[in-house]
Formats: sequence, structure tokens, C-alpha cells
Amino acid sequence: MGVLLSGSFIAQIIPLLLQPVLKTIYEPEVFGVYEVFFRTGSLLFIIFTLRYEVSLFYPRTLDTTKKLVAMITVISLFFLIITELIFVIGDQGVSNMLELPFGYNYVLYLIPLAAFSYAIFRVWTNYYISREFLKKLNFAKVSRRITEGSLQVIIGLLGKSYGLLLGDLIGVLGTACYMMKKEGIRLKYLFDFKGHFSSMKKYIDIPKYGLFPDLLNTFTDGILVFLVVKEFTFQEAGYLELALKILIVPTALLVSNMGPLIVQRITKAINHNESFFKDLNTIFIILAVVAAMFIGSIFLFGESVFNLLFSNEWSESFDYVKILVVYAAVQLIVAPFGQILIAFKKFGLDAFWKIFKFLGLSILFFIDFESVESLLKTFTVVASLVYFFYAMLIFLVVKKYLLEKVKS
Repeated sequence: MGVLLSGSFIAQIIPLLLQPVLKTIYEPEVFGVYEVFFRTGSLLFIIFTLRYEVSLFYPRTLDTTKKLVAMITVISLFFLIITELIFVIGDQGVSNMLELPFGYNYVLYLIPLAAFSYAIFRVWTNYYISREFLKKLNFAKVSRRITEGSLQVIIGLLGKSYGLLLGDLIGVLGTACYMMKKEGIRLKYLFDFKGHFSSMKKYIDIPKYGLFPDLLNTFTDGILVFLVVKEFTFQEAGYLELALKILIVPTALLVSNMGPLIVQRITKAINHNESFFKDLNTIFIILAVVAAMFIGSIFLFGESVFNLLFSNEWSESFDYVKILVVYAAVQLIVAPFGQILIAFKKFGLDAFWKIFKFLGLSILFFIDFESVESLLKTFTVVASLVYFFYAMLIFLVVKKYLLEKVKS
């Protein structure tokens, strides 16, 4: 677990370190377009795999695992072709829906390819984890980020605005192809359609119960970007992109490791009939302290550090940070404990929460906002309340388990 998390940590840090350089090369509008490109591609990625990549953790044999990889690859290729056709035929309608600015229509045709790239990379990531090739996976993750960042810088210095998108695509797809080449899949596996249908039927519960909630959850993760684009401009979306990058710093440095740790501790405690309350209490205190320190650092000296790293052109981003930091702190504390629902196999409750979050935040699409600041303030209040409800659900699950343990 430690090896895997160390690779993820380095892979998350590299893009953050490159931000000051990239922000001097590209205009805010370019980052706004890239953020919509990334969020839309992430949405389609869920559809492209139908969440079958989760099935890679179940097989016991290498042969069966590779057949599942082949099946998911074929499914993703099918959706890639269908989506590209839809985007080509209905390009004007899709472009209007995404409200892309003039000169960025080419982004439409890259979005399905991005979704396919994310899908294949996730498939091989899960394959490597299932086979416990953790050092190889770390190398792949770091290589992806280095390739992506280098190309974004080089292409940007050549004066090409598509550098962010192209660097992302080549980094992800290139790394996925490298991972696939290292392991290899027999060609006959790809054309074993009878076997594919059999596997899809065997693991049908994964898309049946996970696809729709995960799709909604992915949408709500990027809902603020879509709200800003709908109400305002891609330039404001670019400022928001940097603000969100800053707000995920604690998650990248520490909190991303907490979710798996919570699952590990709870599962071990349940299997050995031990108490886990003390562990959860310790983790909560750590997260609360980190959140408090993060809020304090933002308001005490965050602006000075920001001005050292970024030009005045990006000053609006820090205004957004100061508004959203409270919500980010609430999310930072509560979100890792969401893994408790998974550890207790409360999949229905987890799905309910994702639907509730989607409905709660989607209300904002029906409100007209006079400024980005008013939108961000409203979002902070609504999203924080949604996460407080999430915390209540988690608390009730833990409380019920403890009461049942006392009775037994």
C-alpha cells in the first residue's frame, strides 16, 4: 500500500509544481477550455468502461484478468466510435451545449479520444494493482505526468494553444500503450465476443448498481466548472481552474492517502473483532488540524506566496480561493470517511449519497448569478451543507455498528 501511495503522491505533485510555468505560457481562457475538455472527457470515460474496470480486482488467474482487459478495451473502442460519430454529425449542437469559444471547435473531436485514453489508462492501472505490479505502476504514473507536463510546456512555448490538450492526450494514451506493450494481450482475446458477453453478464452488477451513481458523482465533481462556463466566460473558468488546483494541495500531499487507510483499518478491525473508534478519532483530528492550518495559511500569508508564483493576471484566482477554502476544508475532513460506507458494504447508501449530492448541487443551474463571486459563495454554502449531511450518514452507520457490537 505504501509503495502505491508514494507513486500517486509524486504523480500528483508534478502538475502542481508546473503550474507557475504553465500560467506564464497560456492565457486563462485556454485553461478554461482545457478544464471543460478534461471534465467532459472524465464523464465520458465512465460510460466508455461501464465501470467494468472494477471487475479486474476479482479474477484469480492471469488469463482471466487479461480477457477482462480485452473485453473493456473492446467496449471502450465501441463507445469511442459511436461518440466520435455523434460529435461529427451533431458538432454544432454539441459545441453550443459546451459553449466553446470561437476557434476551439477542434476540442470536440479530441474529447472522445481523451475519454478513451482515460479508460485504457484506468484499465491498465487496475490490472497492475490486481497483479501487485506496484513499482511498475509508480513508474508509469510518474512517466505519464513528466511526459504530459514536458509536452505542455514545449508546445506552449512554440505558441500553440492546444498544448495543454495534446500534452494530456499523449501523456495518458502513450503511457497506457506502454503498459499494454509490457504485459501484452493475445489478439484472439480481443475478438472473443462470446467470452466478452459472458463476462459482461457475470459482472453485470457493477454497471447495474455503480454506473449511474458514479456518473452523477463525476459530474458533480466538475459541476462548478460547468456552472461558471454557463453563466460567465471561459476566462473565469480558467481562473477557477487555478483556484481548484490550489485547493487540492492538502489532498495531494496528505488526504488522498487517508481513504485507503480508513478502509484498511476498519476491515482489519471487523475481521479481528477489534475496535476501530480510536483509529477513526485519530484520523479525524489529523484531518481537522490540516484543514484548520490550510485555512489559516490561506488568509495569513497565502496571498503573498501566490503573488510570488503567479502574475497579476491571475489575481482573480486567489479571490476565488478565499471564497471556496471553507468548502474545501469541509470536504477535506469528510470525504475520506466516505470509505467507511464501502468498508461496511453500504453500496446502496453510497449510491443514495451520490444522487443526493447531484440533486443538491444541480439546483444551482436554475439560479441566475450576477457575478462569479456570488456563484462561488452560494456553492460554498450548498456544497458544505451537502457534505454535513454526508457526515451524518457516515456517523449513523458507525453508531449502528458500535451499538450492535455492544449488544453482541
